[in-house]
Order: sequence, then structure tokens, then C-alpha cells
Amino acid sequence: MSVVVTPSSTPVDQVSTQAVDPGADFEMRWTAWKARGLEHERAVTHKVVTAAILAGTIAMAVFCYSVLS
Repeated sequence: MSVVVTPSSTPVDQVSTQAVDPGADFEMRWTAWKARGLEHERAVTHKVVTAAILAGTIAMAVFCYSVLS
């Protein structure tokens, strides 16, 4: 009787000693979530500032037009 070992088999001692970090996947997803949140916040802030500048310009134009007329 002979023992056949295939080259693709992994010894048991190597499999059992590998470190598994269950929190690594969570940390990666959480970091991506925070990055998307910051990107969204910057985009909204940019839009709000742009709208405020535009509204102020229009209000000033209307005021000046009404005063000078």
C-alpha cells in the first residue's frame, strides 16, 4: 500500500497557524464608508456655498436696481 500526496494539498500545520483577523474586513468597509461621507459632505457644502453666492448676487442686483430706479 502506498500513500499518494498531491502537490496542491496543504499541510495541516500551515492551515491551522494562519492568523485570521475578522475585523479587517469591517475596518476596510468602515474606512470606505467614512471616505464616501466626507466626499458627500464636501460636495453638498460646495453646492450650498455656490447657491448662497448666487442668491446674494441676485438679491444685491435687485436691491440696487430698485434703489437706482
